[in-house]
Amino acid sequence: MADNPQHASTWPDPPRYFRRYTAENLQVLARAKRDGVPAIGDVDVATMEPPEIVKEGSYLMFNQEWQVCRLC
Repeated sequence: MADNPQHASTWPDPPRYFRRYTAENLQVLARAKRDGVPAIGDVDVATMEPPEIVKEGSYLMFNQEWQVCRLC
């Protein structure tokens, strides 16, 4: 058992890009869009937009395809 590393979490960490969507960065995004700034440093403003929620079809997560289920 000494060869088994201990895990800190059951679930994997979110992707590194997920850290872009903090409240502070979303405020920076809103100001950049308002002022017409195409980039902040070396980051394109368009890449700071949170992804849209998938409402139909399927999406990939953790390298698996998932079907969107509507409960309405």
